[in-house]
Amino acid sequence: WMEAVCFGTRGCIQDGLEKAGHECSEIIMAGGATRSPLWLQMHADVTGKPVVVCENADAPLLGCAILASVGVGIHGTVDDAVAAMVR
Repeated sequence: WMEAVCFGTRGCIQDGLEKAGHECSEIIMAGGATRSPLWLQMHADVTGKPVVVCENADAPLLGCAILASVGVGIHGTVDDAVAAMVR
């Protein structure tokens, strides 16, 4: 199934972004998948694009925390939460 996800990524790039006239020169990944060198290499091989790991591999988790902090009233806006939580 890992290969299927990689080919799905390639399809999104080729049939979505590039057909719409957008350039994709690299893939930036975040989250748990970045902990697998095999996963990263498979994406690079199947798409023909270099894969770059986001500086904060847990960026998706940070995004959820930002939204949650606004939802429960810790921060008034997403901009305020980002200013307080992102370096």
